[in-house]
Formats: sequence, structure tokens, C-alpha cells
Amino acid sequence: MKKIITISLIAMGISLIILFVLSRFYHHTGDIEIEKAKNKNEILIVDFWAEGCGPCRKLSPIMDEIKEEFPDVEVMKVDINGEDGLHKKYCIEFLPTVIIFYKGVEYFRIVGFHEKSEYIQHINALRGSNNSEIMMKFR
Repeated sequence: MKKIITISLIAMGISLIILFVLSRFYHHTGDIEIEKAKNKNEILIVDFWAEGCGPCRKLSPIMDEIKEEFPDVEVMKVDINGEDGLHKKYCIEFLPTVIIFYKGVEYFRIVGFHEKSEYIQHINALRGSNNSEIMMKFR
């Protein structure tokens, strides 16, 4: 009986170690999806949020409305809690943080809850200007 318990504990320990190691390498699905979307879409809006964040929950329906009203704009919601290291890569200090990318480059960052009109203003600015005007911002 002691052998069975010992073998079970060893197997469970090995399983936990394997899961831990795998989690270190296989948890950046949000990052992979963001990179794909940056390369595929002219305008990309990424809403970084967390489950327990009140302002994040308040912002969520606004992002849904923007996605409906602007079919040419990709809107992504990324739960920062499930993505170890993502907050460092994108310098996320407060939630919600929304990053607007234009042709794969960060154009503007909005931290905290803001009204829908602010997001629409940035979308319209990107849609209405020529590429040289926008690219001047990144120099």
C-alpha cells in the first residue's frame, strides 16, 4: 500500500512540474493573436482588461458597439490575468488600457474608462488622414 501511495505522489509531483514548465512556454495566446491582428488590420484596437475590474466591465459594451459600428476596425479584448508577461510587453500599469494600433504601430493609448466618443475620434482621425500624416507621429 505504501508503494502505491509513494508512486502516486511521485507521479503527481512530476505532473505538476511538467504543467508548470509548459505554462511558462505556452501561455502567450493573447500576444500571438495581437501580433497576427496587427499584421492583418490597418486599425486595431486592443482592450486590456481583467475580470475583477469595474471600469473594464463598464468599457466592454462600448468596445462591442465600436466593433459593430466600424466593421473595418478590428477590436480585441485581452484578459491580462491569463497572459503572464503581456503587461510588461505592452507596458500595462492600469486597467483598462486600450491601445490603438495603426498599420501595426501603436498610435494612441487610452488608460482608464473613457467615453465612446474619444475612441470614435481616434478612429475617424486615422481613417481621414493620409499615411504620411500618421507616420509623422512616429518619427
